[in-house]
Amino acid sequence: MLDASLFDDPADSALGLLQRSAKVSKKTVGLTQMHATKTQNGTAANGTAKKKAESAGSAAGVSANGVGNMPIFITGLVTDAVIILVCLIIFAVCSRNYPIIYQDNVLKGHTDLQVPPGFFGWASASWNLTLDDAWNAVGLDHAMLLEFTNLAFQTFKRIALPMFFIMGPMNCMFGGNAAGMDHESWFSMGNVEFYCWLYWPISLMICYVCWCVTSMCHNGIKKFMPMRFEWLRSMDTHRANTIFMLGIPTEYQSDDACKTYWNSLLPNSVEAVHLVKDTSCEGNLISLVAQRDDAKYHLALADAAWEKDGKDPDKRPTIKTTYFGSREDAIDTHTKQLEELEPKIKLERDSVYKAAKTVGAPNLSNGFITFKNRKDAEKALRLDLSDNVNVWVLDYPPTPSDILWTDLTQDPRAEAGRTFLGQALIAGLVIIYMPLVVFICNVATMINMGPLQSIWASEAPSLGLTIMVDFLPTILDLVFKSCFSLYDATQSQYKISVWYWWMNVLYVVCITALGTNFMSFATTLAADPLRIFSLLADTMPSCTHYYMNYIGMQSYVHAMVLTRYVPLTKFRIHRRNHEDQEAKDMAEPEDQGYYGIGSRTARWSTLLCIGIVYGTLSPPVSLLSFMLFFWIRLVYGYMFVFAETKKSDLGGIFFVRALHNTWTTLHIYLVLMLGVFTQRASSWGPVLVVAIAWAFVFHSQKKFYEYKWERLPYPELIADKKVTHKSPELKGTYVQPELRTQASK
Repeated sequence: MLDASLFDDPADSALGLLQRSAKVSKKTVGLTQMHATKTQNGTAANGTAKKKAESAGSAAGVSANGVGNMPIFITGLVTDAVIILVCLIIFAVCSRNYPIIYQDNVLKGHTDLQVPPGFFGWASASWNLTLDDAWNAVGLDHAMLLEFTNLAFQTFKRIALPMFFIMGPMNCMFGGNAAGMDHESWFSMGNVEFYCWLYWPISLMICYVCWCVTSMCHNGIKKFMPMRFEWLRSMDTHRANTIFMLGIPTEYQSDDACKTYWNSLLPNSVEAVHLVKDTSCEGNLISLVAQRDDAKYHLALADAAWEKDGKDPDKRPTIKTTYFGSREDAIDTHTKQLEELEPKIKLERDSVYKAAKTVGAPNLSNGFITFKNRKDAEKALRLDLSDNVNVWVLDYPPTPSDILWTDLTQDPRAEAGRTFLGQALIAGLVIIYMPLVVFICNVATMINMGPLQSIWASEAPSLGLTIMVDFLPTILDLVFKSCFSLYDATQSQYKISVWYWWMNVLYVVCITALGTNFMSFATTLAADPLRIFSLLADTMPSCTHYYMNYIGMQSYVHAMVLTRYVPLTKFRIHRRNHEDQEAKDMAEPEDQGYYGIGSRTARWSTLLCIGIVYGTLSPPVSLLSFMLFFWIRLVYGYMFVFAETKKSDLGGIFFVRALHNTWTTLHIYLVLMLGVFTQRASSWGPVLVVAIAWAFVFHSQKKFYEYKWERLPYPELIADKKVTHKSPELKGTYVQPELRTQASK
């Protein structure tokens, strides 16, 4: 039996260890002085709530502001700088010795750009990149995500400089020294007494922040839309003329019946229809094809092994077909299997096509229709064919290589069951996330490492949060792929960008307000939704030091990404038995759970959220965020264009998702600021100014969502506009792999 106390909040000693892991020491004397100062300024109210929130945050390694944190913060920055320098040295050495890992896109001709020689040649190449360069090299998705980091950098430049160099000194000189000897808070609102006149200029600064961020969103989407439309215009002809269909009614579930129906809507417009077919019944065609593919794979391995031995007749590879059987010639065995399987596959394929001529089984309710020209395909996309949202669902098709055929062929009842299971797993993950963090924390702090205990004591408390944050996108990816019908392999990344973002908002940005019990937090808000203002205002302003350290530590995390230590390690391992290019292919891509575009979209949106939400409370957070996004833009400009393998491109949807997250960030920011000003301002005037800023954000967001970017406007289709960017090469067809003949491949 597990001890129930393992799930309880850590004791004081454990809290101390947790706070050391965040490099912020919670000094008892400092807290006493701070409490005394607050009491003198009429802020003793809500003290119990604050202590409770601080304890909850400390359980995850988030500690309160206090005296003596400045030396620790400076030490942390120096440590981060040393780690970055070490990573840069490792990168410089390895990139020279392994260009196939660090400049493969240049070697393969995906980009015409070159990396200048020198220690910072990579930085020069990255910074001088244009959006068009990135688009041509790696596609619009990654180019626009890079543009998001650039927009964030430019926005923080406009916010951080006046925030740090104007508001910071004002807080320090005219705030009333509410922070006392807490030097790290002198530039922060923590140094401003309750009912001080400074809340007037701070409220105006909040309006300025809202204007900067809303301008970023609108300028971003306006810049993106022409590129999105060009991306849609430049689609491969076969993909552009094809529509993905879901929920086809029973009476049209055959290729001929569906084609006839569409020709009645758009006369003589259809070139071909390929409904998805159940190939697992009767002769089990899909199983036969899987056996053939497996035999081909092992035959290729056997041929490669024999080639390596110089095709010596005495060294032909052998295998055992049964556990107790004798060894047989591998090449002859696999060749014989292929010769036996091919006629069976052809016979079963013909049988499936014959049965599919009639409406119904083996035809299913999903498929692809290809029109003779793009105009008819775009017209068809705009047709509303049913009063049921699940019938005749039409969309642009994914690339053939990304289609998940198993999702398209599953039983609808099983699909509903798996979807429910997936939703239950995600809900359970949200609920048990913090209890798991606390559990791992407590188990880790109970372990005695003997002579290494001093080192372990500084790292163990943060183990729970580190494990959960790092593995969360991988867990989400597993749930999405196992339980949800994605149809398109890249949709898992998009779902991660949504769910991972919200989990980070709850358990990174708002952890002190949330505490260790999500259900208690949800119950409180359900009973009194307006409590959200006081919950955030009571807890989040007292933890700005932690987020200063958090942003600082993120810089070396990205420096470690620059070293590509995981793909490099895999490459060196595979290189022992394979040629360089084969070893490179086996080492790539990087883990798409943690390093995928969905996960990066969520994490970078979270960093922007921290910079906006905590930047007014603590102007140094704005300045650190400005420097961090400069670093991110520098690192990933190089990684995307020169080093990492080219990924599937969805046309910039992750950029729009990041902008959507930015609007949510503004709402969190204004809820927090309204709560803080309601408690601290001397009159309702500053509160009214913040409320007006919030109304402006709502109005601006409404305008933002009026932009139509998903589909190609018809005038754009018929306009004679030049396509200036490379269109991705289409590989494969919209016919199920097991139904493809040699000619259709």
